[in-house]
Amino acid sequence: SWINRFGVMDFHINAHHLSSKLNSAFDNGTLVPSDANANLIIERNEILGTAGGLGNLFHSAAEPDCTILIHNGDVIESFDLDSTYRKHIEHGAAVTMLLVNNHTKNSVVTENDAVVRFSKGMGLTYSGVAFMEPEVLKSFPDDKFASITDCLEQWIETRSVMGLEMNGFWCDFGTPELYLGLHKDILVRNLHPDIVIDGT
Repeated sequence: SWINRFGVMDFHINAHHLSSKLNSAFDNGTLVPSDANANLIIERNEILGTAGGLGNLFHSAAEPDCTILIHNGDVIESFDLDSTYRKHIEHGAAVTMLLVNNHTKNSVVTENDAVVRFSKGMGLTYSGVAFMEPEVLKSFPDDKFASITDCLEQWIETRSVMGLEMNGFWCDFGTPELYLGLHKDILVRNLHPDIVIDGT
């Protein structure tokens, strides 16, 4: 997989919608690379939201003690995760949010690479990809709905959240229309640099 190229060997997957299909893919070995360690956590009773799901995952995965790469399942990108991870470590950030300019969803306001607030219609868009330290995920609830914007407020107040604008391909394909558009971009327009269609 794309993430596996950067040396990620431990995968923890949080699922709710279509969890039975993900479970089948997990069982037959197609969800993650065969040489990786993987853990699938399913939100069975209710959806927990962008932070509650991460809190549930963190508490269910033996509370890892190293930097965690968060990657939404409904986005595809060609970011340089290796150099971004190094910037995250060098900066000493608790969170590094990878940002893109999507004028329809911009809401992350930064000053000198520090996220200072969330404000709809301003700044940049959270791409759904981030690096987070364990103490951040430990602060997320694991048994109720919670949004990532609300749960990061305390970390923003201490200037612990970094926001980096990313170059390269990025697409949110979280709806059927966006999913179809993504395939058109890849198959017809050849927009993703690491997916080459040879026409055969």
